[in-house]
Amino acid sequence: MLYEKIRYAGRAVSMAILLVCGVNDEGKREVLAIEPMLEETRESYKQLFEKLKERGLSKPKLIV
Repeated sequence: MLYEKIRYAGRAVSMAILLVCGVNDEGKREVLAIEPMLEETRESYKQLFEKLKERGLSKPKLIV
């Protein structure tokens, strides 16, 4: 997790930037998503994984 200052609603706020990586069938790492989050909440993570599922992510074997 990386926190960056960004402009949001006309002011500078600290926002979490979540980087999601995966490993493909050849064993190579790939960036699956880079998503900003105002808060680390269950709902934020749920939305993130729903977007990944819509893009074709099947059931993950390990989440760390």
